[in-house]
Amino acid sequence: MSLGHQEEYNWGANANCYAFACNCQHPAVGNPPRTARPGVAGGQPVQNNGNVAQLIAGVLADGGHLVQQLGGDPSALPIVPANSYLVAMLTNAGGFHFMKRDELTRRWSWKDANHGSVKLNVLHFPTDHYVYVNDANLNDILVTHRGNYVWAYNQMTFQTFFAVSNGGFPVAG
Repeated sequence: MSLGHQEEYNWGANANCYAFACNCQHPAVGNPPRTARPGVAGGQPVQNNGNVAQLIAGVLADGGHLVQQLGGDPSALPIVPANSYLVAMLTNAGGFHFMKRDELTRRWSWKDANHGSVKLNVLHFPTDHYVYVNDANLNDILVTHRGNYVWAYNQMTFQTFFAVSNGGFPVAG
């Protein structure tokens, strides 16, 4: 049985998952290059990459009026304001991960680190097939059946959603 394949595309080697979610392909990352982190561009750099309150405050500081935190969870997605797209934040004790939704296709995508490509699907282990991440299976992938999906972030916990203005906003590292 064929597993299919991981669908991905290049979005440059200078932006991580946070920069990708904020639509910032060329974040200010310093020399030597550093990973973009919530709060750096807004003057409130996160001190602990696993601290949820600091991460939320950092995203809001970076985005200003171009971002807002939304309620909801993966089983009850929030309504996204016009001219915006939805971003999900995941964390574990040592780090963060961000995903964004294409508002036309309702598919979710993410970027793996600065050097990684943008990913469009995950391996569903019970069926041995790659599946797109969409609104219908988001709760399974992020909450209820995380162990059934093979991807780098199945040990992270969903924390919150953000609405980001379609143009995104600059981030830094």
